Amino acid sequence: PSGLPDPRADARVVLISDRPSQSCCRTARARTGQKARTVPVELNSPLSPPDRPPLPPNSTASLPAGLQSVLRAVLMAALSFAGCLVARLLAFESPVGLLVWPAGAIALASGWRYGPAWVLPAAVGAAGWAFVGFESLRFALTALLATSAGPIVAITAMRKLNAWKPADYRMDAVLRFLLMCGLVAAPLDAAIATLGLRAAGFMPVVHAAHLFIAWWLIDALGLLLVAPALLAWARDGLSHSRENDEPSGALLDTTAIVL
Repeated sequence: PSGLPDPRADARVVLISDRPSQSCCRTARARTGQKARTVPVELNSPLSPPDRPPLPPNSTASLPAGLQSVLRAVLMAALSFAGCLVARLLAFESPVGLLVWPAGAIALASGWRYGPAWVLPAAVGAAGWAFVGFESLRFALTALLATSAGPIVAITAMRKLNAWKPADYRMDAVLRFLLMCGLVAAPLDAAIATLGLRAAGFMPVVHAAHLFIAWWLIDALGLLLVAPALLAWARDGLSHSRENDEPSGALLDTTAIVL
């Protein structure tokens, strides 16, 4: 009848997505008087936009959660150990020891994805490399602290900042990540490395300020090059953490592929 409103004239479709890797829902409301109906739609359904291919299943999802955690910790420690070996080979007798510190980046990526406690496996791998290569317990302890302290502080600060004011754009998240890596994690790790190396008797002829600046750059270079690559390969973003999500084998598979 001509006296009734046309439901199609006032139909609105809203797409709500918490993050790209989770399910989306589409709410279609056709207001006819006082009635409204809600239709949930799964991601990758015919009604959702085909802008992202379906995610492949995780090859390690069938394993028990405890076994997944153990394997993940062992692989991240091994990746950190191997990364330090490669970095040492590429140093070419550098006066400060290394040109890049990959262990801190691995710790940051794993801690951002799984929680701050997951910084420790990479730190243990770096400590193992230091002990095996230099046979110094003080150097191993320095590597452990210099690998874990900065990422833990940076992850905690980024989470609190995101909880207080979530990033509106991707550029905001990238800028926060750069600032936390370059001005929080890297200088803290450099200070620990400088004090620890001096206490262990390494590099006595190098000035402390020179050693601090060099390790600042070494750690920042590793954080800015390796950590984003690992997070991108694991399909994670910089604007939110996946600590509370269901266990995933993506980073575990990534570590195995890299090794």
